[in-house]
Amino acid sequence: SPTQPTNVEHPPTIEPVVKGVTLVNNAGKEKFVKDGNNWVALVFGPFPFLFRGLPKEFLLWSAIVVANYFFWVHLLDVQRLLATNRLPSELFVLPNLYLVFHINKITIAAYSKKGYTIAKIQS
Repeated sequence: SPTQPTNVEHPPTIEPVVKGVTLVNNAGKEKFVKDGNNWVALVFGPFPFLFRGLPKEFLLWSAIVVANYFFWVHLLDVQRLLATNRLPSELFVLPNLYLVFHINKITIAAYSKKGYTIAKIQS
């Protein structure tokens, strides 16, 4: 039977590096916020705020999404839209598009208001 050599060198394992910020509060609890865009916000809007434990931001951005929708529906010809029985659902995406690029910054600011400080920046 063939024997395997015992001194074979294995390539080093490469840990995936995720860019972001680690925040820590006074109790030592850590929160990690990724750097860059968050494309989940395009589809789910302000719901990531709920999963991050930020209900105030969720309510604020939900109100912005609804207000934006009604603003644009009012600005457009409402009678024509109602006559076609179609309200443009694409209008809900406009605030979400802003959130894609800014939700992580808003999250870091909200955590800072809750007493978290930046412990480590991974770049």
